Amino acid sequence: MRALILSVSILALGLSACGKKPDLALSDDPVTRAAQCGVVATAGARLAQTDVRAPVPFETRARVLHYALLTGTTAPGFDADKAGAVLKALPAAEPAITGGKWQPLGTACDAAYPETTAPARLPASSLDAQLGCSLLADYVETALRTQESTYTKDLDPIHKMRLGLDNSIGAKLARAGKKDGEDQKASRDKAMNAIAHAGAASEVLAACVKRYPPAES
Repeated sequence: MRALILSVSILALGLSACGKKPDLALSDDPVTRAAQCGVVATAGARLAQTDVRAPVPFETRARVLHYALLTGTTAPGFDADKAGAVLKALPAAEPAITGGKWQPLGTACDAAYPETTAPARLPASSLDAQLGCSLLADYVETALRTQESTYTKDLDPIHKMRLGLDNSIGAKLARAGKKDGEDQKASRDKAMNAIAHAGAASEVLAACVKRYPPAES
């Protein structure tokens, strides 16, 4: 997903450029604001690395995706188009952020999106927890598909957890009388909303894997 893979050359230039840089502020537009915070998170992770061109940690990728998910949450459901718009906006947001004083925006992003730094707390409902874990895992796997080899160690247990939940989720939805696509969509959107607010995405996924470990083959 090109939108998620920020331009390394431009970002590296932005991190090392000299001269006076302008002060920055988060946008009032939800999509632009989330994209700005995604760039800030990535820039901060790269700055902390010896090689700014090296892949950032999985936790950083998950946080960028989390900003998008939170933008797509519309109580009590989820708007995938809004979440996707954030990822598409990342490249356009990058130059202005890395060309300015982006470091102070880290605090602003934490305040605007407290869920991205909160401890993981899975939904109380068993169905919501299972659905949320499965949907979040699928979202992250799909978004990082082009970087799968880079994050194999992180994605492998998440993938196995998701596959292990499939049968259980299907049976629970059927018992709850949600057999047609529309009923299931409403349940899935509600679960995605809940899991997006359940804490930092990488920690939530770790909690999901711990609660729903894949069966031994």
